[in-house]
Amino acid sequence: MTITLSPDLVALIEEKIASGRFPSAEAVVREALIQLDAAEASLAEDDEAWLKQAYEEGIASGEPIEVDLDNLRDHVLNGAPLRRL
Repeated sequence: MTITLSPDLVALIEEKIASGRFPSAEAVVREALIQLDAAEASLAEDDEAWLKQAYEEGIASGEPIEVDLDNLRDHVLNGAPLRRL
């Protein structure tokens, strides 16, 4: 596989190697991909936790009511009371 990097990224990789933490460009890229994968997994967990919390809050909020989109928008943006259909 051949990858073309911008001069800024090449310089960053060279800095990481010069620091002594990484022995090669491959090691820098490997660690970056591991960190990226971990960050994406963490975001997925955060999204799942947020969705679960939103669901639980919705269930706890009481019986659903039907409203039209204009009324819902006015409620969210301006605090207008929700009107049942």
